[in-house]
Amino acid sequence: METGNLKGRLVEYYGYQDYVVYGIVLTEPLWHEKYQRDAVHVYWMDDASYTFEYATNLLEPDDKVMSLVPQ
Repeated sequence: METGNLKGRLVEYYGYQDYVVYGIVLTEPLWHEKYQRDAVHVYWMDDASYTFEYATNLLEPDDKVMSLVPQ
């Protein structure tokens, strides 16, 4: 699976009652020791928070809760 070129990409998160939250990927995927997987750092615009998200959740979304916005 190709995991590069995520830095700077826009992310959509579908929350409660179809509320959409947007975030920006701040890093390329890197090994995250706590999660034991590749993860990216995301800045969320609704509340100015930061989270780590699994790279695979963005590249191969299966639950339609979070995805990359098409370029």
